[in-house]
Amino acid sequence: MAEVLGDGAYDFQDCYRAIRERDARAVIPPKRRARVRDGPEFRDRDAAVLRGREVGRDEWKKEAGYHRRSLAETAMMRVKAIFSDKLKARVEEAGDRTSGQVRGAEPDDELRDATELRRLSQRMSGERYEP
Repeated sequence: MAEVLGDGAYDFQDCYRAIRERDARAVIPPKRRARVRDGPEFRDRDAAVLRGREVGRDEWKKEAGYHRRSLAETAMMRVKAIFSDKLKARVEEAGDRTSGQVRGAEPDDELRDATELRRLSQRMSGERYEP
């Protein structure tokens, strides 16, 4: 794990400490009136505070690649919207246990869903979608 993207709700010491322990970079926007803090866990936060003061909060978000967080959230929302009514972690029928079984999905639905997932995956990775 190279980076951890989080919204402002994660701007607290325990998060920075956990991220630092995993040798990852924290990309979390500091609170608007944030101050530089002492401690190695705040290295990324302090850099964000100082850079935000220098170029502004919106520009810092662009430079830090913070927009990727919303892309990831959007992708997960789409996956849930596509599959939530079809996938079950476990289905029990007549004593039979099956994990990840698709229920009630028609072949056309599955093809459309797979195509949508491929499109999302390519968009997130920066590839151009080609059907």
